[in-house]
Amino acid sequence: MKLTIKREDLLKPLQLSIGVVERRQTMPILANVLLSVKNQELSVVATDLEVELSSTISIDVASDKNCAVTVSGRKIVDICRTLPANSVIDIEENGKSLTIRSGNSHFNLATLPVDEFPRIQNQQEKASFNIPQKTLLSLVKRTHFAIAENNPHYYLNGLLLEIKDGIVRAAASDGHRMSIYELEGPAEKDLLARVIVPQKAIQELLRLLSDSDDQVTVSITKNYIHIQCENFTLISKLIDSKYPNHNKLIPHGGDKKIILDRDDFKNALVRVGILSNEILRSMRLELLPNLLRMVSNNNEQEKAEESIPIDYSGSNLEIGFNIAYLLDVLNTIKTNEISMTFKDGASGIIIEEVNGEESCLYVVMPFQL
Repeated sequence: MKLTIKREDLLKPLQLSIGVVERRQTMPILANVLLSVKNQELSVVATDLEVELSSTISIDVASDKNCAVTVSGRKIVDICRTLPANSVIDIEENGKSLTIRSGNSHFNLATLPVDEFPRIQNQQEKASFNIPQKTLLSLVKRTHFAIAENNPHYYLNGLLLEIKDGIVRAAASDGHRMSIYELEGPAEKDLLARVIVPQKAIQELLRLLSDSDDQVTVSITKNYIHIQCENFTLISKLIDSKYPNHNKLIPHGGDKKIILDRDDFKNALVRVGILSNEILRSMRLELLPNLLRMVSNNNEQEKAEESIPIDYSGSNLEIGFNIAYLLDVLNTIKTNEISMTFKDGASGIIIEEVNGEESCLYVVMPFQL
């Protein structure tokens, strides 16, 4: 490979792809990125065998045709970041090393064979639809926080993506809370798919997607999901497991409903949380006539109490919650007011936006006091 390129032109695709590269790898080649030039396009690919992320840009500078090399992703990114803005970089492969020159700077980086770099193989497409970037970003933002981490039930470690009757539904749960968001219209009526997207791929989408109307193509195969837009392509393995029927986890029959100002409730929870148990983050929530009371205490026998006036005339209810789980929901909701629906002290509560997204729903399970 022999290439002359502007620093910014090289840095952009490198920064898009580098998030996939883990700092600790079992295979040396996985610490490298694949740089390839073909038909006046520069492509940068990174993979960890579960997620493959590539970014391609057009180049109009001198280069060899159809050439490729693999080199340490972290090192070449750090070199580009620290070079002066608008500098010109000369790249040349010399046997088992890659030489990078720019001004008075000179670097020699070790390379590994291109044929050792693992690529995800193409599979027959089962379902595909187009969606604006900002819509997909909203879908992910509103649901991702409820994904479990390292749960022995593998299906909880990802985001359920369900396509049926023209509706795209996302759901996530870690067993303590659940988030559900539905979009009507992106997919064709006859498309049918139900897959679980791993958390790492979801985190990459949060980093990569922008709040724009540019279209993203979502394609699902037997084992992978492909997310493709103008400046990147993300391919991720799917979690090979069966997600339970999340609709059965939604508590039904709740007869106690209150409306709260989101910020007032959030600020009260933050204050109560100051004196909650540092590990359990628990509190007692008391639903009383025209009053919502929150109480927390800790091992030092300290206590915090907050009260919010509400419009409520039903029966009394006492229920425990993890404060952090409630705050996660409130930090995701966009409206000024929220509704909370209660059934009893052993059932989860439903939290929804007031005058907001009707297809967005959150469930938080109670904490045993």
